[in-house]
Amino acid sequence: METWTVETDDDGGHLEVHSFRPAAEASIPGASGATEEPGVVLVHGTLVTDSLYWPFARNLSVLLGRPVH
Repeated sequence: METWTVETDDDGGHLEVHSFRPAAEASIPGASGATEEPGVVLVHGTLVTDSLYWPFARNLSVLLGRPVH
């Protein structure tokens, strides 16, 4: 597990992000081809309003190199 902190651009808040690597391909029954990097980020919804979520989502997208929805 990897843990890092993502902050808003104005330093108004931060989230701790925990990333888990997928299991090795050999241990996944029926798996074929290369395993992609994790693509799911969960944010505890009762603590984050829409106006707070978007700055974090933008920065997470940059860190992950993928869209964050």
